[in-house]
Amino acid sequence: MDERKKLSYEELQAYANNMAQQAEAMKKEIVKLRNICANLNKETFYKELHFAFEVVKNSDKFSEDFVRKIVDRIEQTMTPQEQEETDNKE
Repeated sequence: MDERKKLSYEELQAYANNMAQQAEAMKKEIVKLRNICANLNKETFYKELHFAFEVVKNSDKFSEDFVRKIVDRIEQTMTPQEQEETDNKE
């Protein structure tokens, strides 16, 4: 026999409140993790840019082709993106 206990209104309400609290805690954790990821992405970006400039400073130690690629990447990074212009038009 399958005996299932029916929950009272108060029990269902407590369960729903508990679930809502868990969902809110998860949302806060997601925001926290997104901020951590954003900060790590910024750090990585600046470290990569730093090393790119180091390559340019020491260009005599690298091939001309490699240095050109690094300079192109720096220029691309430092140039405003067209997407910003299209965002402003909307």
